[in-house]
Amino acid sequence: MKSPLNNLSNLQQRIIAAIVGVAIILSAILYSDWTFLLLFCAISILTQLEFYKLLGLDGNQPLTYYGTLCGVFINLLTFLIEKEVIDFQNYFLISPMVTMIFFIKLYKKKDLKPFQNIAFTFLGIIYVAIPFSLLSVLAMRGGVYNYEIVLGSLFLLWATDVGAYFAGTYFGKRKLFERVSPKKSWEGAVGGAFFAAMV
Repeated sequence: MKSPLNNLSNLQQRIIAAIVGVAIILSAILYSDWTFLLLFCAISILTQLEFYKLLGLDGNQPLTYYGTLCGVFINLLTFLIEKEVIDFQNYFLISPMVTMIFFIKLYKKKDLKPFQNIAFTFLGIIYVAIPFSLLSVLAMRGGVYNYEIVLGSLFLLWATDVGAYFAGTYFGKRKLFERVSPKKSWEGAVGGAFFAAMV
């Protein structure tokens, strides 16, 4: 049975997804600091799992679930420290967790490229989890939850995305970086920057 969404254009599907996504994100951010944490922990988990999945397409074997667990721990730890529930020194708790990545990979006989896979595991933590954890730094001021800066950052991000999409769709001719993203154009990049500046 075909989904009704299959009959919609790409733009219509994007609009529906955006409305639902924005409603969920705004509700979680505005409701409380704990729903803020749950939201971005969930997004961080899904993003990190997808990142490791993409790495696996080339035959790499990062520690997908353990690396993601480390990411969740970093997000939770950063939130609690910025909320002033625990002291800054608790960041040292991360050390034994990430050290285990070396032990797991180096003593796994079936792993033919342990150091490469260790590096890719760390890359998922650094590239995905840590940036998400920094949202807690933006949201907390003196241990008090302040969502305005986070919302402002998201509005700029959304404005850039919307501006780039429409400018690229209707005016895009010059490819920006075809090898990495074939549909991105210079016109889209300029449109995104302009729309963000307007917001």
